Amino acid sequence: MRALRVLAALVCALAFHASVHAASFDCDKASAPREKLICATPTLSEMDTKLAQMYQERRELLSPQGADLLRRTEQGWLHFLAAVCPPSKIQASCLQREYKERLDQLSHVGERKGPFVFNRVDLFATKPYDQDEDERDESPPVSVKHVAYPLIDNASTPETLAWNKLVEKKIGPGIGDDCGAGRDEVDYRIGYANEKMISTSWTNSAYCYGTPHGFWSSSTKNIVLDGSPHDLDPTELFELGWRPELRALYGEALNAAGWTPPNVDGQTSALSEVIDPKRWFFSDQGLEIVFSAYEGGCYVCNAPPAPITWAKLKPLLVKNSPVP
Repeated sequence: MRALRVLAALVCALAFHASVHAASFDCDKASAPREKLICATPTLSEMDTKLAQMYQERRELLSPQGADLLRRTEQGWLHFLAAVCPPSKIQASCLQREYKERLDQLSHVGERKGPFVFNRVDLFATKPYDQDEDERDESPPVSVKHVAYPLIDNASTPETLAWNKLVEKKIGPGIGDDCGAGRDEVDYRIGYANEKMISTSWTNSAYCYGTPHGFWSSSTKNIVLDGSPHDLDPTELFELGWRPELRALYGEALNAAGWTPPNVDGQTSALSEVIDPKRWFFSDQGLEIVFSAYEGGCYVCNAPPAPITWAKLKPLLVKNSPVP
């Protein structure tokens, strides 16, 4: 797969080797420093065991090809773990953070949405940087790049194979270098999915070590599977004259959610963006509008998901709408 090849060289270039244990290793035989630390730390030992159990459970949800892809992804994560959490004063807290992240990542492997089972691919790469002395007890010794994306497991039809290729094409270029030293990541959510359309939301986040907070940008992708898979066109979804009605429905949803914009510009921005198909994320609840950082008037007070429910949307939909 093209996207897997894009970062494969980076992952393979890691100079560290991780012992490939499923976390159920015998502590009496632990020899590596990380193994000894896990065995000596009850919280880590518990997370280690839970991680092994979840990996096995999720693996069993996949086809043989999907299970092999998950195995390769897990090996990449183990190499990444060795690089990002080497022996140091902060190794225990670093391992806890990464184990928590990995548990969340694995929870999306074998995710079923509509008629599809989705695998999850996580690609990791690290790069050492020159740390100041006061950073060594606070930040990992490497910058991190992490890209995650979904694939329909055991895809066999022209439509599902085409969808997988479109997703890989989307993330193929990887991610930019937003930080000289930090953590850059791409992650996703799968929303509503049926035999006609799959909706995904994507977040590109960056945190530069030593800064007060990170930054993120969001986008969506709604692929219609009928015929030749393509981006959803509003005319495939809504009747004529849908824009003012959709704005009104979104205003009602925001009011019901109790959202108060920071200023008039924030409210105007939120209501105007509802007609932009590039912000549409469809979920089981209805239509959500996705925002990036600083949109809607401020950094941390963006409009909430506030979905326009399917019951409210139904009168606007064309007869052969791909959803719901």
